[in-house]
Amino acid sequence: MWQKFKSLNLLMRVIIACMAICFLPITLVIFSIGFLVKAIGDKNKGKIALGCFLALLTMSCARTVYLTNRGLDNKDSTPVKQASYTDNNDSKNKINEKNEEKTQEEVKKKEEEDKNSQENNAEDNNNKNDVGTNIKNEIKSMEKGSVLDVQYTQLDENNKIAVIKMQLLDNFSPKDMLKSGFLSAKNIIKATDEKYSSSITQYQFWFVANLIDSSGNKDQQKVLSFEYSRSTLQGINWIATTTDEFMNMAENVWLHPAFNN
Repeated sequence: MWQKFKSLNLLMRVIIACMAICFLPITLVIFSIGFLVKAIGDKNKGKIALGCFLALLTMSCARTVYLTNRGLDNKDSTPVKQASYTDNNDSKNKINEKNEEKTQEEVKKKEEEDKNSQENNAEDNNNKNDVGTNIKNEIKSMEKGSVLDVQYTQLDENNKIAVIKMQLLDNFSPKDMLKSGFLSAKNIIKATDEKYSSSITQYQFWFVANLIDSSGNKDQQKVLSFEYSRSTLQGINWIATTTDEFMNMAENVWLHPAFNN
């Protein structure tokens, strides 16, 4: 083998020498096997034993070198990549979990706010209905036979209106009929304001009466209407104020032409 190597030209010897150095463990294995084969051919027991030892030693070294390098490559590449992928997934999962928890909390909070708002609105409506019902029932119980209808409307805190429709007695003179209407209104407002002054900002009264037309037939028509606002009522002394004074305090008074004289 050595003679063949020496017979090669310089370029080939350089190439083979470089390859032998690059793959030195394999080169040593080849030389040890070659030495063993020659020893067997010479039937030299000592060289045979030495060849076996060298062959086993070089093959073990080559195996150790290449398997170790391969293990280092796997250790440096695969586990690091897997760890990075796992870390990214864990980070994304944590972010998604936090976002989902935040969304659920916002939805729950919104549902609670809507529920509380609905309960408050329902309670307010019930309170309004209860107050309105009580006002209507109590006014209807006054001036029995004269109160025809009562309506209560609460638009806002500054507009809580009680509308009272009444029958004006027609067995008096026109002047006394009108005065009786104001007297009834005074009694109703005085009694109602004792309990519901904060629930009524304005009283509206309108009266109907049976009028005789040109043919002599009776026809029920509206003959009188007036209002009292909260600002006007606050200035009334219910004990000292007479009916005539109460009449002069009325607002938006309307009178049927039949009573103008």
